[in-house]
Amino acid sequence: MTGDLYINGTDAHSLGVAMGDNFISTLLTPAGLKDFVTNEVRTRPGKQYLIHNPVVAEREMTLSFVIFGDTAEQTTTRFKSFMQLLNAGQLTIRVPTLGTEVYHLVYSGSGITYGIDLLRTTMTFSGKFVEPDPTART
Repeated sequence: MTGDLYINGTDAHSLGVAMGDNFISTLLTPAGLKDFVTNEVRTRPGKQYLIHNPVVAEREMTLSFVIFGDTAEQTTTRFKSFMQLLNAGQLTIRVPTLGTEVYHLVYSGSGITYGIDLLRTTMTFSGKFVEPDPTART
C-alpha cells in the first residue's frame, strides 16, 4: 500500500515493492550486546565479567519483500530494478507506522530465497541484511 514502506527515501509502492512475511517483526527484533570482557583466573572460582558500558552489536536479519506488477513483464522489470538497488550495497528503510526511525542496512546477498506466482505478476524475495549500528537510526 502507498506510504507503508520507504526504501532509500522513495515510496516502495511506486517501485512495485511491498513488505513480505514477518517484515515488521524482524525490524523490531532487538539487537544483542557485544561480548563482555572476561577474566578467568585459575586461582579464583568461576569467571569475572567486566560489565561496564555495555555496547550493542551489529545484527543480521532476513527481510522478505513482495514485488508486484500488472503484467509479467512489468513484474520482471521491477524485480531487476530492485536487485540493482540492493546490489548497490547500502539501503535505508523506513516504516512510518513504526515511527521516524530509519534503518541503515547493508545487503549481504547471501541466503536468498525467491518465488513467483503462476501468472508471474507477484514475486517474493528474501535476502540477508546487516545493520552495522542498531543505535544509529536517524
